[in-house]
Amino acid sequence: MSVQQRQGLLAKLAKEFVRLPGIGQKTSQRLAFHMMKINKDEALRLADAIRDVKEFVVFCEQCRNIAES
Repeated sequence: MSVQQRQGLLAKLAKEFVRLPGIGQKTSQRLAFHMMKINKDEALRLADAIRDVKEFVVFCEQCRNIAES
């Protein structure tokens, strides 16, 4: 993979982080660089945690509290 391709992947990650509430451009770049520094297992644990929340946790339609699906 070329340097430009790797930079593109890093920019893509930062672009996704900046979409989160309270995360600006600088913080999104810091988070993206942090993801590069941590080991692969840590990064995959974070990815799994995000995936699990999206798959198994919902808001109750009646009370709007968090519930497991």
